[in-house]
Amino acid sequence: MAVALVAALAAAYGPSVLCGFVWDDTPLVVNNLLTSELSNVGAFFRSDLWQTAGGAESDSGYYRPVMLLSLAVDRALWGASAAGHHLQSLLWHFAGCAALFALLRQLVAPAAAWVGVALFALHPVQSEAVIWIAARNDLMAGAFLFAGVASLLPRDASPARIAAGGALVLLGMLSKESAVFAVVLLLFLDLAHFGRPVGGARYVAAGGAVAVWFGLRSWAGIEGASVPDTGQLGWLAGNFGQVGGHYLLKVFLPHPLSNGETAEYLDHGLAALGVAWLAGVVAAGLAVRRGGRLAIAGLGLAVLALGPALLTVAVRGQLGERYLYLPIGGLALALAAAWPARIRASLGALPVALVAVGLIAARTPDWADDVSLWGSAAETTPNPYSWTSFGFALSEADRPAEAWPWFLRALEHPVPYADACGPAVRLPLKVGDLDAAAHAVGLTEGCDTSPRLAGLRALVTLQTGDFEGAARIVEPHRGVEDARLPLVEAALELEEGDEAAMLAIAQRMPQPQAFGDQVRALHGIAAAARDRIPR
Repeated sequence: MAVALVAALAAAYGPSVLCGFVWDDTPLVVNNLLTSELSNVGAFFRSDLWQTAGGAESDSGYYRPVMLLSLAVDRALWGASAAGHHLQSLLWHFAGCAALFALLRQLVAPAAAWVGVALFALHPVQSEAVIWIAARNDLMAGAFLFAGVASLLPRDASPARIAAGGALVLLGMLSKESAVFAVVLLLFLDLAHFGRPVGGARYVAAGGAVAVWFGLRSWAGIEGASVPDTGQLGWLAGNFGQVGGHYLLKVFLPHPLSNGETAEYLDHGLAALGVAWLAGVVAAGLAVRRGGRLAIAGLGLAVLALGPALLTVAVRGQLGERYLYLPIGGLALALAAAWPARIRASLGALPVALVAVGLIAARTPDWADDVSLWGSAAETTPNPYSWTSFGFALSEADRPAEAWPWFLRALEHPVPYADACGPAVRLPLKVGDLDAAAHAVGLTEGCDTSPRLAGLRALVTLQTGDFEGAARIVEPHRGVEDARLPLVEAALELEEGDEAAMLAIAQRMPQPQAFGDQVRALHGIAAAARDRIPR
């Protein structure tokens, strides 16, 4: 069974080493300011995960120094090679599977343990966490969590084993905060076996790990992660059926897989939601009926581990498939508890495993680069979020003419996506298509009123010869030092014949003479366009 599972994992995920860096990999992995040197290891323990990400510095509230250490090891071994980074992520998934088997083997018969591990190892929804390097923290937290609980599980565990279990739990939490559920899982398993917590030293070790983690986090000065405000919690409560049904659908029907799903455009039909929730209730009932309290422990872990992810969805909107990585581990425990002990029964899972391998293999090429990743998302989950993301990917690949229609499409939707506003105007200007830019300006009326976007809209409006329209856009932003707004403001002063006012604006600029030349050129273009407008 071990050989078969390893072969299946290799067939499913082996090609992932040919994938590149995508999405958050660029700031967190490729351009990270800290992980370029292993000698910075001490700083890893004093830093917010995203504080050192190149081009994306922020205080996220995520304290994950062991994750940073894993990235530094990759940089030391492989440099800028994505293949080496993917290989380490794959090894962490192997480690998580091995740790889960070590845990299940103490709880159920070997055949049932293998079926549970196969679910965890080969469920297609796990592919986002396994293939996306920036999501490696989920793999690491899962591996350490299961290894730590496996070490702590025996009621008569030796002091050395208990100490090792506590250390593993701590490493898990230093990889991702969700490893704290190791304490909960240990309690659930004790309740399943003994009806109460036993072996106080085991809980001292696990609780001590939590205390050390909290102390290190406080010492590093890490703020708390974003939590939903009242409005966001209200949204989550009102849409729990949709969000929960979405993840149930991913469990029972993991196709198509896409990272283009977001709460703003979540709209599963009532029929699909009804089937998903019914399937979830029936499956849980069957698991509990056959697996008893041990199955309840697994289901409890799955539900609790998904809880923080749902709060993240309420704050950020992105419906990550990686959020199911640890919950699938809980479902694996429930399945193993309910599965017959006979080896022959396990053979029935082989066709399902083969289908799962095929789905993962079909998904893997999407992660080759950003264009393929977001192109697949735009195709499989068409919505303004995936269209905008695909547009950004094409733009970053220096394909502006191909990118612009996707931003335009996102703005033409009944619920336009705000991040498409700026690029929809900027990219046509970049390729010299003023008519397309003017069309986009007409679609941005409902967008934010940031100076950056206002400057773009004013510049395009002025170049079409509409001096009055440009003045209306500029008026609320007079004096703002965005490069385009002073340019348009100065051109409007020139139109009014106020050369002194134009020169006063120019004097605020780093290169007044060059700025003045640009103003006169812009005014000339705008005046010529106005003269061409039919009267």
